[in-house]
Amino acid sequence: MTKEKQLGPDGDGVTSKDSAQTLRKRAEGIARGKAFRRPEHLESLSIEATRQALHELQVHQIEMEMQNEELRRIQGELDASRARYFDLYDLAPVGYFTLNEQGLILEANLTAATQMGVARSALVKQPLSRFILPEDQDIHYRHRKLLFETGAPQVFELRLVKKDAAPFWARIDATAAQGADGAPLCRATLIDITERKKTEARVGSLVAMLDAAPASITVHDFDGRFHYANRKTFDMHGYEDSEFMALRLHDLDVPESAALIAERMQLIKEKGEATFEASHFHKNGVAIQMEVFVKVVEWQGASALLSIASDITERKLAEEAVRKSEEKYRNLFDNALEGVYQSTPEGRLISANMAFARMFGYASPEDIFNTVTDIASQMYANPDDRKIAVGILMETGQIKDFECRMRRKDGSIFWARFDGRFTKTKYGKPCFQGFVIDITERKQAEEAVQNARWFLQRVQDALSFHIAILDEAGVIVQVNTAWRNFGKQNDLQHPNSCIGQSYLDVCEQASGPDSEEALLVAQAIRDLLAGRQDRAAIEYPCHAPYEERWFVVHITRFDDNHRWIVVAHENITDRKQIEEEIRKMNDELESRVRGRTAQLEASNKALEAFSSSVSHDLRAPLRSIEGFSHAILEEYREKLDETGQNYLDRVCGAARRMGQLIDDTLKLSRVARFDFQCAAVDLSRMVREIAEAHQQSNPDRVVDVNVQEGIIVQGDRHLMKIAMENLVGNAFKFTGKAAHPQIEFGKTIKDDEIAYYVRDNGAGFDMAYVDKLFGPFQRLHTAEEFAGTGIGLATVQRIIARHGGRVWAEGEAGKGATFYFTLCAPIA
Repeated sequence: MTKEKQLGPDGDGVTSKDSAQTLRKRAEGIARGKAFRRPEHLESLSIEATRQALHELQVHQIEMEMQNEELRRIQGELDASRARYFDLYDLAPVGYFTLNEQGLILEANLTAATQMGVARSALVKQPLSRFILPEDQDIHYRHRKLLFETGAPQVFELRLVKKDAAPFWARIDATAAQGADGAPLCRATLIDITERKKTEARVGSLVAMLDAAPASITVHDFDGRFHYANRKTFDMHGYEDSEFMALRLHDLDVPESAALIAERMQLIKEKGEATFEASHFHKNGVAIQMEVFVKVVEWQGASALLSIASDITERKLAEEAVRKSEEKYRNLFDNALEGVYQSTPEGRLISANMAFARMFGYASPEDIFNTVTDIASQMYANPDDRKIAVGILMETGQIKDFECRMRRKDGSIFWARFDGRFTKTKYGKPCFQGFVIDITERKQAEEAVQNARWFLQRVQDALSFHIAILDEAGVIVQVNTAWRNFGKQNDLQHPNSCIGQSYLDVCEQASGPDSEEALLVAQAIRDLLAGRQDRAAIEYPCHAPYEERWFVVHITRFDDNHRWIVVAHENITDRKQIEEEIRKMNDELESRVRGRTAQLEASNKALEAFSSSVSHDLRAPLRSIEGFSHAILEEYREKLDETGQNYLDRVCGAARRMGQLIDDTLKLSRVARFDFQCAAVDLSRMVREIAEAHQQSNPDRVVDVNVQEGIIVQGDRHLMKIAMENLVGNAFKFTGKAAHPQIEFGKTIKDDEIAYYVRDNGAGFDMAYVDKLFGPFQRLHTAEEFAGTGIGLATVQRIIARHGGRVWAEGEAGKGATFYFTLCAPIA
C-alpha cells in the first residue's frame, strides 16, 4: 500500500519512500544552516574547558540521535495516517469526484465508480452527462452553469444510469474549487437517494391516503399547536391549510368543550388515550359535533397527541330526531285514547299504555302487569276468542276489526275491537302488537239502531200512509203494510210493485187518468236524487168505480252514507171533502162578512155623527151653565153669602170638568178610528220634547228627567205622541208633591221581550187596585189630590193595543210607579 501510487486531494501522485528522502534533504539543509561554528580562539581553551566542550558535544550527539528516533517514529505515524486517509477517501459512503468546466470527470473515488457501476479508470476523462438520464440532463447543465458563473454551492437531485442496470436517484452537492494551475474545478459529492425517494413516494401515498380519509386526522402538542392536519380537517372546519395550521386547539373549541380540555388532557396523560365527544367552531361560526379518539404518540422526537375526529353532526341531528320521534311516540303511546299493547304468543303482556290499563279497570300499566298472568283466561270473556285471534295473526300476520267481549278487573264485560300485527320486540322475540278500542257504546248504538229499525218498521206498518223507501237508483228496498195492502186491494201484484223493482219504471209506465201525475212523481224523484230539491208533494186523484179518492204523495230525500228517497202516499179524501165543506162555509162566511162590514161602516158613520152631535149638543148647555154662573158671580157676588158663592164656584168647576170629560171621551173614541200610518218614531226625542214643554209651563218646578237616547220604534207618530203625552203628563202630575221629583224613560227586557217604560218617584198606587188603572173614568186618587178625568190611561191602552203590544203598571203607594208597554206588529 505504501509503495502504491495514491490519488490525493490535490491530484498529485506521491510515495512514502519519496517522502522520506525529501524530509532528509530538508533536514540536512537545516543542519548545514545550523552547522557547528568553531569558537574563536579555540587554541586558547584549557584542558578542562576542552574536556567540558567534549562532554557537551557528546550530550548533543545523544540528543540528536533521540530526536532522529522521534522523527522516524513521527514519520511512520504520518505515513500510516496518510494511508488511512486514502482508504477513507476511496471507501467513503458517498461518491467524490472532480469535474472541470466542461463537465469532464478528472478524478473519482472508488465509491463513485461503484455507484456508476464501472471501474474508476472508466470514469476519468468521461463527461458526467454520459451517466445522467436524458430527461434530467437540463438539471445538470443548469446547476453546473450556475456554479461556475456564480461560485455559489449547488444542490440538486437527478437520475443517473448504471451500466446494465436501472436508473437510480442521486443527490449532488457541488462546490467551486481551483486546480494547481488555477483552472476552475467542481468538487462534488454524490449520494444515492433512491431509498429516500422510495420512502418519500411511500410517505406521499400515505399522505394521500390520510387526505382521502373520511375522518379528521391531526397531530398537535399538549399546548394545542398543530404539527399536521389532513385535508378532511381543513374541509371540515372550512379553513385553508395555512389558516388552520396557524390556529390552536382552543381557537376551535366551543365553550362547552373548552371547559373540559383540562380534564380530558389529564385523562389522556394518565391512560395514554381517550375517546370523547367534542364540538368545534366551523369558520362560519356553526358548531360541528365530533367524536374524537386521542392517543399519545411520538412526533419528531417529542410526545404529541394524535387526534382522529369524525363529524357526527348529522348523526347527532338524526339521534335528536330519533329522540324526538321516540318522545313523540312515547307521548302518543302514553296519551293515546286507544289502548296500545304488546303481548307474547303465549299470552303475557309485554307493554301497555295507560288507556289500555284504564279500559280494563286497572290503575296503571304496572298494576295490570303484576295482576294478569294469562290474557286469555283473565281478560277475555270467552278464552276461545283469543285462540281465534292468535290463529288469524299466525296465519296472515295481522288482524283487523276483530270484535269480541272482554272482561275488566272487576269482572264486568265490555265489547272491544282489536287491530294488530305479528312482529318482533326490540330484542328480536316474536310478539303481537296492536290497538284495542272499547266499542261498547257502538255495540249498544248498533243494538239501539236495530231496535229503532224494528220500531220504525212497526211504526211504518201502523201508519195509514203507503210508504216505500227507494235507493239511489230509485229501486224499492222497503215498504210498509199499508203499501202492500193497497197493492192487494187494487190488484197491483205485478212485478214492478215489489221490493227490488224500480219505482221510477212503475211511475213512468203508468196509464190511465193519473198517468200525468205519475210522470210528475217520477220527475220529482229524479230531481231529489240529483240534489236539485229536498222534498216534493204532489196531489193526484185515484178514483175507484165505487168512490172518489184523492191522494198526496210526499217525496223526501235523506242522506247518510247513501242517498235515499221516502215515498209516502197519503189518502186525503176525507181532507178533500172537509176542504170542500170549508170552502162552502167560507163562501157563506164571506157573504156574511160583507153584510156585517156594510152594517159596521154604517154604524161607524152613525157613531161619528153621534159624536159630533154629542160634542155640539152637550157643549152648548155646559157653556150656558158656566157662562151664567160666571155672570152671577161677577154681578151678584156682593148679594150672595159665602155659601152661595161656593155653590156657584162648584157649578163652574163641574161644568169645566164635564167639558174635559167630553173632550177626552171623543179622543178615546177617535183612537180606534184613526188612520194608522206606520213609520220610524224617535221616542227618546219625543219624550224629551214633551218633558221640556211641561218644564216651560211650570217654570217654578225642578224635575230631574232622565231620557235614554236612541230609542226608535216602528209605529204611528200621532198615536204614539198621544200615548207618551199621557204617560209623561201623569208622571209630572203625580210627582207634584215629591220633594225631589224624578222621571225616567228607557227600555229593558221583560219576559224575553223589549219593554219601554216611564218611571217616577211620585204618589204611586196600591197594587191591589192595578186592574182599575186602565178602565175609562177609573181613578185611584181624588180630584182634590190630583186633577184628571180617568181617560188618559184607557187611551194609552187602546193606542198600544193598536200597535200589537200590551201595557201594564207596577207601583207602591208613596214610592212611585212604573208604566211598561211593548210594541209589536202594528194593527191598522
